[in-house]
Amino acid sequence: FDHTARALAEINWTDYKITLSDFYRYFSDRAGSEDVNRVKRQNNFLEATIGAEFDQLGFEAGYTFGVENFISDNTLFSSALGDITYHDKDRFLNTFAGQLSYRFLPKLSFLLDSILGILTYDSPKSSDSWYTEILMGLLGELHEDFSTNLKGGFRYQSYDTSELTDSNDFIGVVASGGISYRHTRDDIINFNVEKGYIRIYVSEPELL
Repeated sequence: FDHTARALAEINWTDYKITLSDFYRYFSDRAGSEDVNRVKRQNNFLEATIGAEFDQLGFEAGYTFGVENFISDNTLFSSALGDITYHDKDRFLNTFAGQLSYRFLPKLSFLLDSILGILTYDSPKSSDSWYTEILMGLLGELHEDFSTNLKGGFRYQSYDTSELTDSNDFIGVVASGGISYRHTRDDIINFNVEKGYIRIYVSEPELL
């Protein structure tokens, strides 16, 4: 099952726009096999953004607060400290984001994004972390038949020490968005890319 609810409010001025949104999802993960139970989850994300455009320049700043919960006491695996359950993955997310845009063609803009995220867990067995992303991309029409909203860049993430892990850092490539091609008036072909990171909170060599 997969149930979602959304709420959206916008306030528009001459140059500025404020957006408030709430996204709630109650769902179950797809089972890895017939012998694996579907795990129920609920996520809730509250977001506030403010943006403005001045001639060729634009900016947007936003804040997101998220809660991700697993509704299951099932054991993921066992360690020297006892069983690790899905509840050990319950977490809170605070994200601060900013975007600058420069329209260098009538219908095409250059984007520069910066994101700071803070992940905290209820369980001391999970590693709290923070990350920052810097991305660049293009938004708009490349041609009358091609449009794009594609960004790519790098992510740096730092993990705190938990009961099961030492502190650790990494740098990786991230990307999101895609290109759309209007084949005919009624047919559009989309090419999308999404690359990110979801790291498990305990490293395999430390399991016993």
